[in-house]
Amino acid sequence: MLSDERSKINDEFDLKVKELQMKFAEKKRPLLEHRNKIVSGEITDFSDFVPKFDAAVPELETIVAGIVKTDKDEEEEPEKPHTATDVTHLKAVAGVPDFWSKAVKHNQILM
Repeated sequence: MLSDERSKINDEFDLKVKELQMKFAEKKRPLLEHRNKIVSGEITDFSDFVPKFDAAVPELETIVAGIVKTDKDEEEEPEKPHTATDVTHLKAVAGVPDFWSKAVKHNQILM
């Protein structure tokens, strides 16, 4: 009898979790569709994102500087000069080439 009650509660829990997952999937859908349009090259105007990006950069630089400093404390290597990657061949390409293969390749969980 107790096991039956527990099963009913588990079934109710599973139903509520599924409902919540569906609700959040609907909230994510517009963002994912927008990302897919950017990756495919359908959207090339990012002016809406520039102010938000500019506001976030200082905080991100601080976070990255802390990570880099911590890593460099462990191994004292001389700092190498940074050379920019040549991306001129990508100017004629729409979207983000090889986005998904690079995303999967660089995902820590999938590695």
